[in-house]
Amino acid sequence: MKTVVVAIDFSPATAAVMAAAATLARVHRGRLVLVHVVQPPIYLPEYGGMLETIVSIVHQTEKAGARFLIQWKRALHRRGLAVTTVQTDGHPATEILQQARARRAALIVLGSHGHSAGYELMAGSTACGVLKRAPCPVVVVPVRPPRRQSHGDPRRRAALTLIRCWSPLPSARRAAQAPSRRSGRASP
Repeated sequence: MKTVVVAIDFSPATAAVMAAAATLARVHRGRLVLVHVVQPPIYLPEYGGMLETIVSIVHQTEKAGARFLIQWKRALHRRGLAVTTVQTDGHPATEILQQARARRAALIVLGSHGHSAGYELMAGSTACGVLKRAPCPVVVVPVRPPRRQSHGDPRRRAALTLIRCWSPLPSARRAAQAPSRRSGRASP
């Protein structure tokens, strides 16, 4: 049975991500692993007096995340899908990749919030971090519906968004890194 790791953050993207993941799991007869990462806040000494408040917020976030994971797990079970849940703390991209490697995932599914280029430059992107280092193909589900263009069908553009985000298959990566048979050197 193939494993599909699904990264969820309970944002407005979650429903679309779950729908795509459920469809992919059903088509590939796979099981879903729902991964929710609680990113700890950056602690600065200036926040010393607020430490208890910060710890309380993190604890509440973890409790809410566990509750939402259970709700999604039950909903997917009712649809006949095998589901496991994982909640962890840390950097989202790193933790998602760790879960994918540990479970030998065949696929990772996550959402893209579609932030501006400036935001991506300053804060980074979980989707970009996962795409760059993924051990398997990645499907990025766009959050916002694509803008309607006068020269094309918006559904076609959405499909292209998904296709563009697939990472190369591991066999393709190995082939690209393998030495050339004629010269004994790696191919360019």
